[in-house]
Amino acid sequence: MPKNTVMKDLKKNFLPFFSILALTLIFFWKVIVNGLVPLPADIITGGSLPWRDYYSIPIKNPIVSDAISFTYPMRTLGIDLIKEGKLPLWNPYILSGTPLLANFQSAPFSPSNIFYFLTDTLTAWSLQVMVQHLLAGIFLYMLLRHWKASRFASVVGGISFAFGGFITIWSQWNAHSLATAFIPLALLLTDKLLLEKKYRYGTGLSLVIFAQILSGYPQIVIYTLLALGALWIIRPKENTFGLALFLALGLGLATFQALPAYELISLSQRAAEPIPLNWVFLYPKEIITFLAPDFFGNHATGNYWGYKNYLGTVGFIGVVPFILAVVGLVKTKRSEVKILWLMIVFALVLAFKNPLSLFWWEKNILGLSAGVFYKSLSIFIVAVSVAVGFGVDFLKGKRLLWPTLPVYLILGGWTVYAVKIRNQVAVDNLVLPIFFLFAVSFLLIFRGKFKLYILGILLVAELFAFGWRFTPFVEPRLVFPTTRVIDFLQKQRESEVFRVSGGDIIAVNNNMPYKLEFLGGYDAVYPYLAAKFIGVLNSNDSGAAHQDRFGIVNNVGSRLTNLLNMKYLLVKSDADYDEKRFKEVFTDRSISVLENKEVLPRQFEVTDWEVVSGEKETLDRLLDPAFPLGKKIVLDTDPGDISKMLFVSDTYYPGWKAFIDGREVPIYRADYAFRAIPVPEGDYDVDFKYQPKSFTTGLKVSSISFLVLIAFWILF
Repeated sequence: MPKNTVMKDLKKNFLPFFSILALTLIFFWKVIVNGLVPLPADIITGGSLPWRDYYSIPIKNPIVSDAISFTYPMRTLGIDLIKEGKLPLWNPYILSGTPLLANFQSAPFSPSNIFYFLTDTLTAWSLQVMVQHLLAGIFLYMLLRHWKASRFASVVGGISFAFGGFITIWSQWNAHSLATAFIPLALLLTDKLLLEKKYRYGTGLSLVIFAQILSGYPQIVIYTLLALGALWIIRPKENTFGLALFLALGLGLATFQALPAYELISLSQRAAEPIPLNWVFLYPKEIITFLAPDFFGNHATGNYWGYKNYLGTVGFIGVVPFILAVVGLVKTKRSEVKILWLMIVFALVLAFKNPLSLFWWEKNILGLSAGVFYKSLSIFIVAVSVAVGFGVDFLKGKRLLWPTLPVYLILGGWTVYAVKIRNQVAVDNLVLPIFFLFAVSFLLIFRGKFKLYILGILLVAELFAFGWRFTPFVEPRLVFPTTRVIDFLQKQRESEVFRVSGGDIIAVNNNMPYKLEFLGGYDAVYPYLAAKFIGVLNSNDSGAAHQDRFGIVNNVGSRLTNLLNMKYLLVKSDADYDEKRFKEVFTDRSISVLENKEVLPRQFEVTDWEVVSGEKETLDRLLDPAFPLGKKIVLDTDPGDISKMLFVSDTYYPGWKAFIDGREVPIYRADYAFRAIPVPEGDYDVDFKYQPKSFTTGLKVSSISFLVLIAFWILF
């Protein structure tokens, strides 16, 4: 083969991938050029003490706070434990201790975590965020090529997916977008498995499902299965058993995390904390955000006036992609279009409230009631992006005007509505979508090939304008910098074990990067015992409801905080406090550190206890001012004939084992939510180990699934 032909083929095959990579780098130019980090750390340093004493910076987008208060601390904790040669099973820094691996969103084994072992933490985080968009674009490009779209059309479709509303809005969570990026690859492998009946595609599908689960948001797997169901309905059914087998193997590979997660969910506050119905579905009016994302304003510009919050804008497609998708869905005569229509119907039926979606929610089918249903738009954006590619191909050499007509009607109607309600924000934020509508209308008059390239440029401009407005970037120095207060607490930690109440100073979870243990915490799923104890502590009422995902201890005056080993309390320097109980030990600028003179040690011995059955009865005893905390404990089970017990104010949870001088001893639930073990007289060594059976059993199932998958790869 002539050298020129080889080079031409290489250029033809690799140019699309290079284009997607180049556009990804352009979108993240602030990372490449300025060394910024795609992480909303400005929320911490610009909005919270003690950092606000040192930094005066504006907050770009407060709605993405979970990325800095939850995802980043959890992810980096898991990575740090792995680097230390430990399994990332337990998080000791919040809520008196809570499972880590069992919380899917901690994602310690996410495929993109590989970057943390190749470079520093912040660079790895940036690469993790960027690679979600890159993979989304590449995988959708591959699916479109499999379905016979041209290279250019496949690139346009890939970019539409990679920078559409769903991927962009959830990007900094470093979980949802990565899991969603795998959907086109799952469709591709499933299609090949059903059409070609080659099991190597099935093994690939198993690995994709496995990767999705590990990515940190398994709800996306359920929507992926719906998308695969749409494909299965249209395709031949001869290899249905093989498809089911490889899907099961994909789930089996993840059992080492899924089984502990199931255990945690069954023992957590989440089962008793349903998401409010008005947060589960999109409101009908929110459909305008599919074309005009800022119709209801934007938290990033400080003028949001819509329903819930801006995260409901995940269905944003854009005017340019929408028109191209309409062409693709209506004019393309391929069986794959039927698959796309089914995916769109499935997604929209679940995203908006209707009898079917309500039934699904009420019956908790496939466990979806644990999350919001509008995340079904993950498969909607996949389907629409594929249709975009089909639309680009159909428009070659053709003049079409009718595809813009529905958009004129939609935007025109909403403009009238915005004027009628006299909302200037809505009116202003319709200008850009209308501009893109006029631009596309003008281009569709022409037949020339150039119009497709300009349409591609317009599509990129529309999506990037949306993404750049929403996405925060910060200087690395703003990501959890230290302060003198934090230095003081870390210094004390070197010689003693204690917990801190951040009060109104350090928000929940912001202690984790500093390896400081705080009383409360923020976690979507954590042990019910801890949630109930905090709820009772805050209210001084044994009948109080459990605390929700925000496990915040705000009643620091309660003597139960002594039991929690709260030695230090952070307050503003001018705050009043109980001088009999607290003394000031450190001050820096506007923050004072108070020492609790009544604090109980993390662990202490007792020779007196009582056995109480019943939740309310136990909590009533602890709330009784006459009950001698620290000298007597309440057990839920009679320990038998023993003389002394060791109490530890760490969360009681299945999987913990205790050893005295190497010999295992039973752990009893003490003071409602904590642990106690029988101990001998004299000196002894105590060792607590977290060895959950759910993990070891799950690991066995995962290993068997892996061996079966290897066998299929070798034999078939």
